[in-house]
Amino acid sequence: MQGEWGINNSDLYRMQSSTEFRFLPWDKDVTFGGNVLIRRLLSGPELMENYLNSLEECAKAAGGAEGWLEAEIERQYKQIRDAAILDPLRPYSSADFEGSVDYLRAFAFDRAEQVSDQVEDARGPLR
Repeated sequence: MQGEWGINNSDLYRMQSSTEFRFLPWDKDVTFGGNVLIRRLLSGPELMENYLNSLEECAKAAGGAEGWLEAEIERQYKQIRDAAILDPLRPYSSADFEGSVDYLRAFAFDRAEQVSDQVEDARGPLR
């Protein structure tokens, strides 16, 4: 699993009752970048289409405005807001905290459409 920074961002796992290994990516932003194994896997049209279909399903599940991702951000925000604002030792201002939450809301609003657009762009050469 040699990536851009050596062997990282993934694990190999084998269940006790199996002889097959599972590839478990775990990095949130560059798991698939620079990895020889992933580049080889995604060079096959069938596996690439499966990957793109999975991305589409995730985008649909996350939704845009009022989708799952936005709802989850709001749920967690409501859970921590008072403690984050009232913490006398916090290393940020209340405005910084609220601004970060607004950034997450904007991300949730736009992300499904961005992923769908990127999937369509990736499919262009496949069709």
